[in-house]
Amino acid sequence: MDKENKEDLEFMRLLNKHPNIRARFESLLMIAEADQSYGDRADDIEMELRKEVTKIGQETLENWAIVKERQKAREMSDDSSVKKHGKKKFTGTQPLE
Repeated sequence: MDKENKEDLEFMRLLNKHPNIRARFESLLMIAEADQSYGDRADDIEMELRKEVTKIGQETLENWAIVKERQKAREMSDDSSVKKHGKKKFTGTQPLE
């Protein structure tokens, strides 16, 4: 298998892992193929491209945050110094002066 084919397979694996981002790329490709539903004027196409790029950015950031949250949770669960459960120690009522 050549390098380009491996890169294509890796790219497809990543896209399949994030279906919402894949859908955005498909939209961009439809625009690039001059799909008539997006309009005939350059201004219309530019507007659609801006919308899609903004959506890709938002969804990528959301996916990044989810992955980071899972990584941090995994790190904390692996850290034995983090106390997960336990009873609070009651030191008693402090005397008033």
